Amino acid sequence: MDRKSKLYLGGSLVGFGVMYLIYSSYRKNKLFKIIKEAIGGAGGGSLSTYDEWFTPLYHKNFVDGNFILQSNGTALGYANTLYEEGFGMNDDEEKIYAVFRSIPDGVALSQVAEKYANKYTDLKEQIDYNLDKDEVRKISEILSQKPAYRKV
Repeated sequence: MDRKSKLYLGGSLVGFGVMYLIYSSYRKNKLFKIIKEAIGGAGGGSLSTYDEWFTPLYHKNFVDGNFILQSNGTALGYANTLYEEGFGMNDDEEKIYAVFRSIPDGVALSQVAEKYANKYTDLKEQIDYNLDKDEVRKISEILSQKPAYRKV
């Protein structure tokens, strides 16, 4: 084998190695993205994924009788607990998480956001103002396990 052939062979082997590494990295990233979406981590810990649920009007799309809504008293109770135990003088993050764990779906969260806004202020703004990034991420993780609505 002459020198030119050896260079071509070596270059080809290096080229195939680089192509294999690029292809394998692409496949791993694609698989990671699919797994992340499947476990609810696609939002990246941001509440912006759930902006619609924090809108007080979101639940009004689900009033035709085929969806489960919270009673006004239940939604108001959640709103009061969030304000008094979470964002008031106590600032107890565990109670905030507990309320979000007990809210069953996005429609119920919208009802709570409406009651909270009517009585206090905008719920999402209150969360963004009072909680740090890790605490917001925790709420986002809790919400990622909730359905948008529940049918009767």
